[in-house]
Amino acid sequence: MATITGTAGNDTFTVSSTLDTIFGLEGDDTYIYTLLSPSSAMQIEEEENEGTDTLEFDSTLTFADLDFSLDTYAGRNNILILHSTGNGVRIFDQMDSDRVERIKFSDGSEYSLSGITMTSLDNSGATIVGGSGELNLYGGTG
Repeated sequence: MATITGTAGNDTFTVSSTLDTIFGLEGDDTYIYTLLSPSSAMQIEEEENEGTDTLEFDSTLTFADLDFSLDTYAGRNNILILHSTGNGVRIFDQMDSDRVERIKFSDGSEYSLSGITMTSLDNSGATIVGGSGELNLYGGTG
């Protein structure tokens, strides 16, 4: 497990252990996720509205391999992007404001995370707006 802190400039981070927590800070940051082992995972802490930040997946993963869901780990409104193995990426506070604006894949496809919004996480209902393409979304109780 590693905790990595970026700079005020443009940084590139690659997951390198079983759980990396990365603080991107300012700049146009790039987070590269590789399915290295059965337990590889990444948590992203990014400054609100600071640069255009990108989450990239290597050639081992495609959009169809991933499921997108919302979670409230640590009492925050996060987005969780998981592979079928249960490994993946958590972006803290993504649902409160854009932290990471886009995701990219090695085949050149790119998707905006800025278009995903949510009005509530309290089981009273949520509005989720996705872009083009197929998204798998799992709701909790309520």
